[in-house]
Amino acid sequence: MARYTGSALALQWVTSSGTAWLEGDFRSLSISEDQESADSTAGDDTYKGYIPTVADASGEVSLLDTSGTAGTIQWAYVAPATTGTLTWYPTGTAASQMTWAAPGFVQSRQREFPYDDVVSITLGFQFTGVPVMGSVAPA
Repeated sequence: MARYTGSALALQWVTSSGTAWLEGDFRSLSISEDQESADSTAGDDTYKGYIPTVADASGEVSLLDTSGTAGTIQWAYVAPATTGTLTWYPTGTAASQMTWAAPGFVQSRQREFPYDDVVSITLGFQFTGVPVMGSVAPA
């Protein structure tokens, strides 16, 4: 399988109010999937045992602001508690490229104004369902 960079990433946040494309000035996207567990050690066990319980997933995107107005994104669409579906296209939106999507909500929104660097935005997404892999349908 060919390796790739993140430069072709496309990132879409769809809410009941509309769609925000977040990749225009993105710096990074990270997706985390975690599995919680319960201690199942009992009786005369000599080594701790665990069983998986509930899973959790979240995402974080970092992007640059433009003109102090959140630039290419619709600021109201990424307000904390806004629900929707985050879809990311790791290698772009051409036909047959892989996609991932997960329902969730905006957990956090931060804008940083450094003295000697560009203004950046960080959005945190808490997923409420498992990220599902798919592919872009041919046009």
